[in-house]
Amino acid sequence: MITNKKKSSLILLSLMLVLSACGGSDTATEEVAEVVVEEESLDSPATTAAPAAEPDGLKVGIVLGALGDLSFMDSAKRGFDMAVADLPIEGDFIEAEEAERAQAYANFIADGKDLIIGISFSEAGRILEAAQANPDIQFAIVDMVVTDADGNLVPNVANIVFKEHEGSFLVGIMAAMASNSGTVGFVGGMDIPLISRFECGYKQGVAHHDSSMNVLAQMTGSTPAAWGNPTKGGEITRSQVENGADVVYAAAGG
Repeated sequence: MITNKKKSSLILLSLMLVLSACGGSDTATEEVAEVVVEEESLDSPATTAAPAAEPDGLKVGIVLGALGDLSFMDSAKRGFDMAVADLPIEGDFIEAEEAERAQAYANFIADGKDLIIGISFSEAGRILEAAQANPDIQFAIVDMVVTDADGNLVPNVANIVFKEHEGSFLVGIMAAMASNSGTVGFVGGMDIPLISRFECGYKQGVAHHDSSMNVLAQMTGSTPAAWGNPTKGGEITRSQVENGADVVYAAAGG
């Protein structure tokens, strides 16, 4: 069980991950679901014995995808490193491919981590399973809200989500202001609601500045392979430039 003394470190860590995942933007808006922590009651058997010595710090593990993307995973790792340096926590990370991540969570659970963090909406199923099987361990996920089979929030999962459309709205305004051709572009990663919110905000921002402007928009793909397909992203971008776009905004996770 996480004590009250550790709760502030846990929430601060979540905030640092949020700020870093925004890529340092001053304009992004974030929403953090505060971690729900059970309080020990006076009837708990633990109160009948002398309290155990408080560990030096919160034990935290983060499961990451491939590093080196200069974007999503790297920014999450950067925020985690900042937290380890600045907060009283003991931090470990595992860089894992998709097929390896369930085992990565299992390894952190076996290691006695107090908090385990997953990065990306794709981790929802694995975190749900791990959280329900380990109610005394706290979990956090970025870019997704984890719910149970009845649609209820899971008490030991913190959902770290953003208002992607708001930051993209501002990008759209800037793109419209910078454009000389009257045409701008948008390149998305996987065709999912998350990336569609980037696109929607961007288009609204362009239209807010100049409703007569043209926005060329295309997703890279409809499967997870889209996140790691820079060749396709380059093809889309070149096509948009050839069709008049002089500013192109990418929201593709890498």
